[in-house]
Amino acid sequence: MWWLRWWRRRQITWRFTIGPVTLREDQPEPGLPGTPATGSEALTVQLTSDQQTKLNLSGQDFYGNEVEITGRTVWSSSDPTIVQLVQSAADDTMVIAQAVGPTGSAAVTATNDVNHDGTGDFIGSIAIDVVAGVMTDIVIEAEDATDKPGDAPAPTPPGPPATPQ
Repeated sequence: MWWLRWWRRRQITWRFTIGPVTLREDQPEPGLPGTPATGSEALTVQLTSDQQTKLNLSGQDFYGNEVEITGRTVWSSSDPTIVQLVQSAADDTMVIAQAVGPTGSAAVTATNDVNHDGTGDFIGSIAIDVVAGVMTDIVIEAEDATDKPGDAPAPTPPGPPATPQ
């Protein structure tokens, strides 16, 4: 299995750098922000509906050495109605993921074409869950008035005042 050890040394892994999670402009203050998972497990980032986060892409070889990301990187959101992406024209290894407003989940995927042949040579994905933001308003609405249930007699309207005899 010498070839397997040789192949693993040639592999490049991607590392997502997430954050900081910040408020989108003109939004109410959020409650306690969600926290992403840590370590090498599958990552899920939680944002409130009024937050955004910066996602950075970097590469590593089998031994953990940094490797430059070359080629064109394309970012996509599986549901742009939940998470929209704002890409940097200067650096395609960075994107801002913004919660649009509705709650739900979306996967953000980065595809990199290292050898410029039009195919995605490396693909990485991260899940983003959008939860409700901070309550900003309480609305109380009254329905149409109805009679009370039960045996209580209906109140009689007052009549003209009685005259003494």
